[in-house]
Amino acid sequence: MPNESLEFAIGRLPYASEIFGTYRPMVGWASKRKRDRIISDGLNSLAPFLRDLLPLYATGNVYSGPIEDRSVTRFDIGRLAGLTLPKIAPADDGTFMVPALQAVVVERLGDRPAPKTADEWRGVVNEDTVRQAYGNTDQGAVGAWVKWSRGVPEQFPLLPGESTFQHNRRLNELIYAVLDRESRLAAALIDLAKSGATDALSSLLLTLAPDPVTVEAQIAALQKRLSDPFLEIDPRDGLHGVSVSPLGIVHYFRQYFFELDTFLGPAVGHVWLTPGTTVELVESSTRRTLVETTTESLQELTQASERSDRTQEELGEAIKQENRSDTKLGFSTTVNQSWPSGDMSATGSINVDTTQQEARESTYKRMREQSEKLSTQIRTSYKTTFRTVTETTDVSSKRYVLSNPSPTDLQNYEMRRKMRRVAVQVQDIGTYLCWETFVDDPGRELGLANLVHIAKEPTVTPLPNPALIPNPERKSGVDFDIKAIWHGSDNRRYPTQPEGIGLGFNKIPVDVPDGYRIDLAPGQVVKLECLAARGEGDFGSYLYLAKYIGGNDIDVILAWGGGGLRWTHTVNLDLRGAITLVPTDQRLADIAAANKKTLDKADQAAAAAQAKAQEEAFYTAAQERIELASAIRKRKFEDLREEERTVVYRALIRELMAGWYDLGATSDKQRHVFATVLNAIFDVDRMLYFVAPEWWKPRQSSSLDVGGNGKYSIGPDKTVAWSDTQARKDNYLITGKSEPARLGSSLGWLLQLDGDDMRNRFLNAPWVRAVMPVRPGKEEAAIAWLTRAEVEGTEGLNLTYAAQPGEAEEITQGLAAAGQAASDPPTIGDAIRYLCLRVSEKHQESTSERLFPDRDGIDDGDKVWATPIDKVYEHGFYPLERSFRASPVEAPTDGKSRNFQIMAQWTEILPTDQVVPVVVRYNPITGRQIPPEE
Repeated sequence: MPNESLEFAIGRLPYASEIFGTYRPMVGWASKRKRDRIISDGLNSLAPFLRDLLPLYATGNVYSGPIEDRSVTRFDIGRLAGLTLPKIAPADDGTFMVPALQAVVVERLGDRPAPKTADEWRGVVNEDTVRQAYGNTDQGAVGAWVKWSRGVPEQFPLLPGESTFQHNRRLNELIYAVLDRESRLAAALIDLAKSGATDALSSLLLTLAPDPVTVEAQIAALQKRLSDPFLEIDPRDGLHGVSVSPLGIVHYFRQYFFELDTFLGPAVGHVWLTPGTTVELVESSTRRTLVETTTESLQELTQASERSDRTQEELGEAIKQENRSDTKLGFSTTVNQSWPSGDMSATGSINVDTTQQEARESTYKRMREQSEKLSTQIRTSYKTTFRTVTETTDVSSKRYVLSNPSPTDLQNYEMRRKMRRVAVQVQDIGTYLCWETFVDDPGRELGLANLVHIAKEPTVTPLPNPALIPNPERKSGVDFDIKAIWHGSDNRRYPTQPEGIGLGFNKIPVDVPDGYRIDLAPGQVVKLECLAARGEGDFGSYLYLAKYIGGNDIDVILAWGGGGLRWTHTVNLDLRGAITLVPTDQRLADIAAANKKTLDKADQAAAAAQAKAQEEAFYTAAQERIELASAIRKRKFEDLREEERTVVYRALIRELMAGWYDLGATSDKQRHVFATVLNAIFDVDRMLYFVAPEWWKPRQSSSLDVGGNGKYSIGPDKTVAWSDTQARKDNYLITGKSEPARLGSSLGWLLQLDGDDMRNRFLNAPWVRAVMPVRPGKEEAAIAWLTRAEVEGTEGLNLTYAAQPGEAEEITQGLAAAGQAASDPPTIGDAIRYLCLRVSEKHQESTSERLFPDRDGIDDGDKVWATPIDKVYEHGFYPLERSFRASPVEAPTDGKSRNFQIMAQWTEILPTDQVVPVVVRYNPITGRQIPPEE
């Protein structure tokens, strides 16, 4: 747009602004912390061929006790395992055995040359040396394992819903799996020596930990590669030769919004009025959408949620809201600013102008894309309805009265949308030196919400008592009849039994019902009644006895004295007796067995009913928990971000106070001093953190625990799905009434029930990049603090800086002008000191007042006194001669300073909610609109 077209707007003040920062990390200085990481990453790594060998071996360690409370009774190297492949712990974190054996080999060799032949290696690596390297709880690989195992509980805290028993079992499985891996590795190393694998042993055991001289040589070689590090990166070495500098640069920009003018846009409606008529027109603009959702659960619990959506027609406020919700921006809750991490392309140059140009380009691109995208959304978000009735449900209705006073002509009205033209300018407002670090697994220190939900006890209707077989009753006084005969003879018959003279044949059966027996002991007698005695003599008056002899048999006895009885006549006797019958033992046992069988069936039925009720209660509780967990209201955005910032703050302060933070002797007064000094050097409130996406290091899968203690499972018969029959470990559960699943559910993320999507990203992030700006003017103090041995150290600062063409002279001359000497060629330390000078000088300029606009051809009376940063608020809008200026090095045409320039300008067209009726005329022949008369 030509400059003269905006001359009318000169001097208009901005109605809104937004600060925007672009952070540029630098690939360069390999500090002490970076050096330690480079060396440690390659020291204990496990060779791939060893990983292939490990499954062939079994551990030699001996344990006692269950896995959750296990102890080692003997440490020993492993052995060949045969066909059974053991469970191998992952070796991604390296091994303790190889460094321990390296130390033993170095000790055994002494001043002798390294072994070359198979026999020489067998003399150095054998069972004795491997056992020495394997060690015990105080030394060797086992000693290193003991120290490592003490920190495992802190690295793997208690999971949500996990009991202490389950937690201990999980930790012990990991800890002892690693120990078993070391035991197997020891056996594999012995076999390598026995088989004469000289090349493998040389690659494993002769690459020793570097001494300080070697370390300096490695760092120097690394620094030389940084002239163009991205061309020198070798992915095959695990990127061990690349280091990200602990220093970075953030360039601040401010986006200003100016109201230029308004105009009428295209027609959005048309009204025809007949002669002499008047019409009342009501415009209803819907700006608020109310969505009410009612959820009714089985417990007749009604939940209602209300959400209001407000369409933004204000460009500045819309951009602020998008910046706040963009996950690629760093978060700062105390400072109104936004930093994009998507533009954090690392640079190998410490030159301020180079990084500033790159920042301008990326910032301009993002701002244009952002404002254009939002403007398009605003243009298409309006819906206006014209009605011929006065009834409306919208409080933002507008009423128009249109009339046609002409008695003969038809009057046409076009309803045109009122449009706004907004100018956007972007100004460079400052540059800050920053210190950065990484916080691994930041979500580990955040607590998670546990939903309290008590499942209802299952209600089971008691089963009716089963019909049991009663025991037969005891029968007393049961009569029985017996016929007996006295056979007369000339001989005297003497008593054959103690009770008297026996009659019959010793066994006379008595009719006893099945299942009963006579309740008499063998030898017992009962009295018999003589009903009739047919024959000679007075036999009817004698005493008769029935003697029980077992089974159902009795013997009839005539009670008589010892002298016997001689009676020559035959007498037929009808006798009757009474006995008691009781159930037989077999009958009682059969009844008891039948009743037990009946009771067992009843118990099984009751247990089945109880189990079914408990299973149904579990599924009901699981549904309730899924629905309740999905419907939990999220916590406030600001509170969640502040908690995350606190976690990151802890790590940063621990890094900055590394030498004193964890010392118990440090008093609170000393901490007060440290806090005051640190806050004076670093702008702690402006600290931002950038969350790394989970895909860089996927975490262990997690899922919602719906209870059941593993007794019940919600299998395919209880769920409905479009399944591909694959076993997907990250499947999750929903119900017909649950809210949509949270972000990360399909990925197996660890989710916080009352957290938002950003909290879930934070919980599952492998690391966050934390950036701490240095306060303006404190750059040298910050470098002095960081170069202390306990923080970043001074390693690498005396190495040659890989300068771009012309940079070496600029650094040397700039330091000389400030009274500081520089090496020839400049070192990394020289480049950093010059960077601090440039940043400090720019800050000093930002606080000095002068007349603006600072360009020629403008009278001083048309200028205002202001600082470079506040000039827009004092003078107002001033059009640029072009839309974008990328390089800060080129001579400015709109001012005398290269700093704090307005570096971009464009305009946006925004619709409003106002509609204006405009009278129009049309040619009745051509149908085209007749231009209005001037």
